[in-house]
Amino acid sequence: MLIELERAGYTLHQSASMRPLPLEGRVGEGLAQRTTDRPPPSIPPLKGEGSNGAETLEAKPYAFANARQTHDKSSRARVLRAGQTVPERILWPLLKTFSERGVKFRRQVPLGRYIADFASHNPKLVIELEGDTHFTDAGHRHDAERTAFLHRIGYQVLRFTNSDVANNQDGIWQVISDTLDDLSAQSLPSPLRGGGGGGGRRPRAQSFPRTAADLIAALQSGPTNASPQRGHAPATLPLARYAELFATLPEPIRTAVTTRWGDPAADPFVRTDTFHLPALIFGNVAILLQPARGYHLDETTSYHDPALVPPHAYIAAYLWLRHEFGAHVLIHNGKHGTLEWLPGRATALDAASYPDALWGQLPHFYPFIVNDPGEGTQAKRRTGAVIIDHLVPPAHPR
Repeated sequence: MLIELERAGYTLHQSASMRPLPLEGRVGEGLAQRTTDRPPPSIPPLKGEGSNGAETLEAKPYAFANARQTHDKSSRARVLRAGQTVPERILWPLLKTFSERGVKFRRQVPLGRYIADFASHNPKLVIELEGDTHFTDAGHRHDAERTAFLHRIGYQVLRFTNSDVANNQDGIWQVISDTLDDLSAQSLPSPLRGGGGGGGRRPRAQSFPRTAADLIAALQSGPTNASPQRGHAPATLPLARYAELFATLPEPIRTAVTTRWGDPAADPFVRTDTFHLPALIFGNVAILLQPARGYHLDETTSYHDPALVPPHAYIAAYLWLRHEFGAHVLIHNGKHGTLEWLPGRATALDAASYPDALWGQLPHFYPFIVNDPGEGTQAKRRTGAVIIDHLVPPAHPR
């Protein structure tokens, strides 16, 4: 586990912290500001790396863990950490000083389809450095897209130029400190740390269901397998983006899915050239109904069919979770789902096996009833799930 955490970019040791200098620099209003009269960045990046802030990556299919392969983003992040630019090397010791207040920044952190220069997961704050390429029209558009994605998955974003790092480290420290204060004030205590509420940003009043009945009603108000065209879906995936992600899947999968289900635009979950997925989003948590494994089929026979390839909406849901929502972990609830029954090898899955292609080696937890160890083993063997056994529920008294 420690090896895999290190491969994923987590620092497994604590470096000695450095105290900040007296606060004398320019201070923004809780955010770093880009000004028009600021001179161009004066510190050139090393080897052309790092000046673009978080780097866009082409999505690649994940390899299964037991194949001893790591996915491209983690490998790329390690390369970027080893070849830090001058501004990144200057800023890194300053960011480590925030460990004194319990905030741990990491370098070159994969988040969805991007790699952030620096990021803290608790609270959720991304620090980006801007080199020359950010001051072009294309750079501004790219930054806006990346920032919008990071906001959707719950991260606050601060941007500083190379010139800021060279000349105003005290101001940078103050802006980050003020932002962390704001984020801490907006957070509820995490139950993992002994608190009674949820972690992360405080949700708006009445913005999340309070009871199981409220949650079911909220899910049924939007698209479902029975009514895929119903209601509003906060989780969407444009067909153009789906085509980009679909193209990264192995060719046998693409051919089989297209042959069986045709054009993705004809999928029942598509409206106005966009997949509307059966999901609710609450900050950094998404609750998703698993899309049907097929349409106009006998559910009983299709559920365990080892040859039936999933339709486009099924694939879109898992690609959205990985690449758009940027999920760090998946929890499958209910015995049982269909991911572990998709086509492919029974053991030692390869990249062309559907469970591996759709979820790969991302963490996966699966509460499973204890009286069905055979099907629980199937989920463990074919999706890498950590099985959490539970007893048979007692009968409800009448």
